[in-house]
Amino acid sequence: MNGAALQTHEPGDSAAGMELVQRALSLYRRRHFTECAELCQQEPSSKQLQWLGMLALTQHAWLDELELEGLQSLAEELLDNQATAQTGRPGTSLRAPPPPTSGGRPMTREGRPLTGLRRRPRSRTATQQGVERALYTAGGRTARPTTAAPAAVPEFGRLGAAASGWPDKPWLSKPLFRFLYHQRGDVRQALELASQERSTDCCGWWSLQRGRCLLRLGMLREAEHQFRKAAEAGDPQPRTFLWLAKALHDLQRSAKLYRELLSQDAVNVEAIACVATHHFYADQPEMALRFYRCVCILLMQSMHLTPNWTYFLNREF
Repeated sequence: MNGAALQTHEPGDSAAGMELVQRALSLYRRRHFTECAELCQQEPSSKQLQWLGMLALTQHAWLDELELEGLQSLAEELLDNQATAQTGRPGTSLRAPPPPTSGGRPMTREGRPLTGLRRRPRSRTATQQGVERALYTAGGRTARPTTAAPAAVPEFGRLGAAASGWPDKPWLSKPLFRFLYHQRGDVRQALELASQERSTDCCGWWSLQRGRCLLRLGMLREAEHQFRKAAEAGDPQPRTFLWLAKALHDLQRSAKLYRELLSQDAVNVEAIACVATHHFYADQPEMALRFYRCVCILLMQSMHLTPNWTYFLNREF
């Protein structure tokens, strides 16, 4: 972000207002995003603080979706070390009902607390309908039980009438899209903003964002079309091909291409590492170990190899 753009002010601006902008900008640069957003709420009429607060909340809620591993594998689900045995040992009281408690949550027969969905049968209809509605929304596809709790961040209020002309300004439309997509989680409104006609999109940035929104909404084929359109732009971004691979999710074809590459260049370290990773996550540790040994022979002094090799050994042994 260009700090000079926030420091420009009209002659009518007061010194106190500019001091507030400088304090908010200092908090933003030190990555105190929550305090910066709270400070920006003190002057809701200032466009500078409104924009800076929007950027602060966006950075606070920013997640790299390409690096998220939200779902566990089937082997990890079946071989959970924390699972309780269904049958008790002879002479133990595992199957005995738990003693009644006055202030605690009701427990299941395995000893785990019940959630609020099963605690009150009379609200089952409304609760079940609300849960089904949440699962069919755009956020339900990416929500995880461990991160479902709302973050303790201030709500930045509405954009107001002053933001009605923002989509026509490229230096405001991109931060507005990131705010809607990351902080608000309003994928449909972000898609509507990204779908507006624009004169310049040389690098395919807006096509990439439309594909991300369509992928969140479950429209895989439309998202693939947008990702391919962004990849065919004049100056495509490297992340475009990563998103296209995520939309296709054809692991067998990608592994086949890497093997064809190894048939032509047998010492390509990146191809060897990718094939090894494919076998590792496909529950084939013996095959992955063979390729990892080849990487060790080719790269004896590599700072990136040691953590991956340690993680592999910890998982297997």
